[in-house]
Order: sequence, then C-alpha cells, then structure tokens
Amino acid sequence: MRDSRYLRPLLSVVGVAAVMVLGFYLWTFFRAGGSSAPPPRPDLAQEPSYLVAADAHGVVVLDAQHQAYRGVSRDGATSWTSTRAFADGDTLVCARRCPRAVASGGLDALNGIGTPTVTPIPLGGLSATFPAAFKTTVAAIDEHGSVLVQADTAGAAWVLNGQEKTTTGTAQVAVVPSSGGQRLIVGDLPSGETVLRALTPVEDGWHLGPQHTGKGFFGCAGTGDRLAYQDATGVLVAHSGSSRHVSSMTDAGECSFTSTGLVIAQFTAGGTGTTSVLETTDSHGTPRWHQKMSGEARVSGNPTTDEFVATDGKTARVFTLAGHLKRAIKNVRHAVYLPSGHLVVLDTDGTVRWL
Repeated sequence: MRDSRYLRPLLSVVGVAAVMVLGFYLWTFFRAGGSSAPPPRPDLAQEPSYLVAADAHGVVVLDAQHQAYRGVSRDGATSWTSTRAFADGDTLVCARRCPRAVASGGLDALNGIGTPTVTPIPLGGLSATFPAAFKTTVAAIDEHGSVLVQADTAGAAWVLNGQEKTTTGTAQVAVVPSSGGQRLIVGDLPSGETVLRALTPVEDGWHLGPQHTGKGFFGCAGTGDRLAYQDATGVLVAHSGSSRHVSSMTDAGECSFTSTGLVIAQFTAGGTGTTSVLETTDSHGTPRWHQKMSGEARVSGNPTTDEFVATDGKTARVFTLAGHLKRAIKNVRHAVYLPSGHLVVLDTDGTVRWL
C-alpha cells in the first residue's frame, strides 16, 4: 500500500464477526482526506479508543492510548489484551462470536510484496489453525470455516473460502467491516489501483463477490449485494452487475450502508483541527443530505432503517438520510450498529454499552 509506512496500527482495517461496522481504520490516511500524500505520524498517547469489532456477546476495542487491542465481554470484563497485535498493525476479526478473535496480516506485509505476514494470533481462548502460506490474512472465521487471503513467495495470490480457491490480484489487503454483517476485502495493486471484493455471510459460510477495480483504500459493502468504492471521479455503488456514481467526493474516507441508502464521510485536517463532510444518498444515487461538521465524524449505518450514527469522539448523533436529527447521546467516544439494528457505544470513560 503506497504511503502506508507512515501510518500507525490504527490503519489496519479491522473486521468483525457480526457487526462489522466502521471500517476501516486507515484512519490517519483518512484524516489526510484519503489522498496519497503521507500524513504526519500521530502521537499515539493522544489518540482515543475505537470499537473495531462488536456483536451481541462482546467487543474488541482498539486502545491507542495504551497501544493495545482488548477484548471485552458483554458483562464488561476484559477477557484479553494484545499489545503485539497493535504493534504489528494486524487485522482483527472476531471468531464465531466476540470477543474471541484472531489477529493476522501485519502492517509490514501490507506495505511490501516481499514481506511475509505475521503468524495468525488466536485471542480470547480461540483454538484455530490455518493452511501455511507466505502471506495470510484472515478475512472471516465462523463455525463453517475461514476465509483467507493468501500469496506465495512469487506473488501469486488467492482467496481461500473454505475449500474453494479463487485467484485474486493481490494479498496486500485490508478488511473493511460493515454494519450489515458483510466485509470488504481491499487490495493494493502495483499499478496504484485497488481491487475490491465483498464477502457476504450465507447459511453455510461466506459468499465471495466479483472483483472490482477502484482507487484508494476506501469502500464498504451492504445488504442486497451493494458495494461502494471510489474511482477517479467519485464514489460508485455497484449492484447486480452494474455500477453508478452516487457522489462526486474523490477523497472519501469512510462509508456505510443503511437499509435504503448510503452515508459517506470525508475528513480533512487543518490548522484548527479536523473537519468532516457528510453526504447521504438513496440506493439509486439520488442525493439526500450534505453537511459539514467539526471534528472526526465516524459513521455507521443502521442496516434495518434509513438512519445512521455519526460520532465525533464526544457525542453520538443519530440522523436519518434526510438529515433529521433523531437522537443525541453525550459522552460517547464511538458508536456502531449491529446487523440487528441495535447500537453499541464506547463511552468516553471506556465503558461499553449495548443500547
């Protein structure tokens, strides 16, 4: 990934078992507007915590201040902590149910085609083994098996979905989670383009969608086989074999689908702090709402309604796609939706709540 050597482990896009919200955590990259210009190295001691995985049973928190990932169960107890996974810049996915998880990939391997990935690390009492390869990133794992993105020393790459092997363009990948339960695998090509594939949970495992070519490590997947990504002229939504532009944003940082549309966030760092621009559309690309906000407004769509939550690190605000404010929850660092439509929040004091 070009310029990712400047990024902290927060950039590893972290998948989840059931919630898969927020993508991705190319966060410093997004702060620079998603552009290819390298952002400055942040002071980790000043960085907040984020939810990177959640379901009805627990969560995984990225705790930048303590430079660790930690798994928290529904009763609030911390079941595991990993400073190694944070230091390696690993991708984390919950295993069957949170907070059990596996860390894999690693920032060095994402940066270099000739660098092997770290050995996958089971966390929270998970017992799992994976076929050996020069590069291995675990994109999903459940009771039916796992989905791995792998490569050999010659650079040949593939997706191993259970026993089904599909050739892909690269194994230098990140995994973008989705509030509806889907995941987006985004890979970096030597040409500077990216390749994207959606993973959709099905009754007996995961369905791997067709490959799309885009620009930048940006995108999200949604219910109904919807997929959003970026090209040189804006943001597209692909569905049923066709794609259409839904936004003119060319430096989008994060997106999330609701049941009826899409919310897109763009982040820009300036001398007075970070600002966000939020834009919403319906599923056909019709613009609904456009708003500039102060702070870093992380977004997560409710997959059961047309609402989404935007969190600036202090307050979580629930809007409709038309921009109507439905609810404001103070003292919230971060919030994500589950596929059920329930909201999980990380309070500014570190408490996790299921609402």
